[in-house]
Amino acid sequence: FKETSCCETGLVEASLFDPLKHYNLKENTTSVEWKIFPNENATSVEWMFILIPPYISIISALGFVLNVFVLLVFCLHKKAYTVAEIYLWNGMATYLVFLSVSDLLYTITLPVWIEQALRRDVNDGLCSTVNVIMYNSFYVGSGLLCCISVDRYLAIVYPFYFHWVREVCTAVALSTAVCILEVVLHTLLLFHMGALQGSLCLYEQHIPIKPAAALVFLVRIIVGFLIPVLIMSFCFQQIMQSLNQSVSILEEERRRVRLLLLLLLLTYIASFLPYQTVMLLRALLEPGSCKWAAQLRGAYFVTSALTTLNSALDPILYCLINTSARMEIKIFTKILIINKLFKSDLRLLKFKYQAINPTYSLEKLLESLW
Repeated sequence: FKETSCCETGLVEASLFDPLKHYNLKENTTSVEWKIFPNENATSVEWMFILIPPYISIISALGFVLNVFVLLVFCLHKKAYTVAEIYLWNGMATYLVFLSVSDLLYTITLPVWIEQALRRDVNDGLCSTVNVIMYNSFYVGSGLLCCISVDRYLAIVYPFYFHWVREVCTAVALSTAVCILEVVLHTLLLFHMGALQGSLCLYEQHIPIKPAAALVFLVRIIVGFLIPVLIMSFCFQQIMQSLNQSVSILEEERRRVRLLLLLLLLTYIASFLPYQTVMLLRALLEPGSCKWAAQLRGAYFVTSALTTLNSALDPILYCLINTSARMEIKIFTKILIINKLFKSDLRLLKFKYQAINPTYSLEKLLESLW
């Protein structure tokens, strides 16, 4: 981000994750005092900004690899789903694939954050694109997680009704609608706030924020975080209650569903609760207050970086909850190992689905290749 301060007579700008600069705002004053510290006297705030770019680099690389791997496994899957898999995972797998696409786009934009930290010039059009993708990834993910929660709620609490809702075509339609809605709304919002103008490389934030921006923050917190949390919590509570009352579901399956629900909720909360809490504090305390602007600045940067963790956790979650995905990954890993050992090429993929049967061993797979 680019920050502009209205607390002083001039214009003060700061790049997101700037490792050298921070400002010192005094209470009851309208001046901003900039200081550049040598490395040996770096403050904790500066060390925080120094550590964030490497963290983003790791998350970017990890998230990119994991999401590409999940999408590759899903695309290569040609075995028909069993009835149980269709009932339990088919529709949800569709939502998770859309989630992986969203996370993949987000991880691709993370290197731009690093470029900012290194004080390198970034193309205006690229910055506008990063703005759109970054904000949409937050709320597209929220919408898709709500879809997953409702999908599981209907499948478990009302197993004999709403079958059309759990079909793959419905999941694709709903996921597409969520993505389009979020993109249109946030593109219009960013355009209205001036974030997509050619003269602004990045989303310009006034320090302290203006009341209008505080209102936008509150709307995003309510619509993009609190409402999804309430929907997920309600669905999960009803699912737990239904599972406890059911005598037809095995205990192992109950544990698996409970683990899924817990992972979904904890992943979402761990990634976004700190950020949304800081945004709430900024909306309530920062307008017109240079003191709060200075005190919340570091927390804002750290929690913004923490949200990137979600892009790496979602594909891991996909692999944990989907039995077919785990089997595909095991087979795909075997193929990669064989390819590495024997310097073979794409013909290995031709025989991949001969190994889809769990009874296939590595030896049988090797035999099928020759």
